[in-house]
Amino acid sequence: MRLIAGLGNPGLAYRRTRHNAGFMAIDRVAQKYGMSISRSKFRTRFSEGNIGQERVVLIKPWAYMNLSGGPIKDFLDFYHLPIEQLIVIHDDMDMNFGRIRIKEGGGDGGHKGIRSIIRSMGSGEFCRVKIGIGRPLEAEEAQGYVLHPFNSAEESLLADTLSRVVEAIETILSDGVQQAMNRFNSPARS
Repeated sequence: MRLIAGLGNPGLAYRRTRHNAGFMAIDRVAQKYGMSISRSKFRTRFSEGNIGQERVVLIKPWAYMNLSGGPIKDFLDFYHLPIEQLIVIHDDMDMNFGRIRIKEGGGDGGHKGIRSIIRSMGSGEFCRVKIGIGRPLEAEEAQGYVLHPFNSAEESLLADTLSRVVEAIETILSDGVQQAMNRFNSPARS
């Protein structure tokens, strides 16, 4: 069994913001595999199902981004899963919009949601699927940028980006993280 968490902020005000790219990706995975992210437990919205031969739990922590770690830890503990069975999907300002990158282990890279998970778990040894949201213009602060909705040009490309995230998750589950990194981390592909 794998736990797949998409990071974001709860509430309609944040629904289509850049910081909610992880929530949007989880919704796309759930839609493709006929799961409904409607059940509640441990301050999350979640669903269980299968992707190929792998049993998965899809979760959206229903805590703000910088408090994501507690609900994710509760789920891992409940299912007796080691942190290596966790895949986290999140936005990344240090990547161009629409690019995706898979990473295994490491630090938080300045992302408060990832920082919260590492603090809660005491380890960063989990897989991340990063969704590039680009950097703000010089005059705009990072916090304001990530909490604003995607602009119209970005919205038109977002569907393709989320579809590639679903493909990346499928590849991780069927062929492993290294194969997924080889396929999706090259600039030509992502």
